Amino acid sequence: MKSRAFFITGKPACGKDTQANLLAKRFGLIKIDSSGLIRNFFSRFKGKKILVGGLIVDLKREKEKYQKGELASHRFVGHLIANQIKSSFKLGQSVVIAGSPRSLIEAKVELKALIETYGQGDFFIFYLKVNNQVVQARSILRNRSDQLDRPGVFKKRLAVFKKEVWPGLVYLKSKKSLIEINGQGREREVFKRLIEKIN
Repeated sequence: MKSRAFFITGKPACGKDTQANLLAKRFGLIKIDSSGLIRNFFSRFKGKKILVGGLIVDLKREKEKYQKGELASHRFVGHLIANQIKSSFKLGQSVVIAGSPRSLIEAKVELKALIETYGQGDFFIFYLKVNNQVVQARSILRNRSDQLDRPGVFKKRLAVFKKEVWPGLVYLKSKKSLIEINGQGREREVFKRLIEKIN
């Protein structure tokens, strides 16, 4: 298969990681978790501040925000993802990225990188559409160890999605670059819907 990039975004606990894992297995993709990308960056760079893509990033502040369930700075994350897109393409790797974009700024930066790298084809940005009641129920069942699914934190994450992430999805939709998928139901049913859009 020629090099492709797949993005899966949506509310917390909507099934992003599950569907990314299924896509990776089906097509032999390298899975990149945007949260993992951020955590790895934090673990590699221990200083207080660092220059990233022309931006001075306060690592301590960004890490504290992340641990509270808040989003890392949009330009910072957009830069990390854009670099990943370009480096993977140069290596001839096909990737699936779960949990991105998370804001209007990230959506613009990442879409620009995708078009510059792949042209107008060979990339897919999926939005898993799931209502709040379903994601809240799923969050309880997940029993994550990092406390991000605690009721108070999860409620805040849903509010962050509406305020920060949703405008980016509206932008991608206006550019005809967003593919909406019904994310409710069994995971294999959702996966079948994804495959139908790819094929």
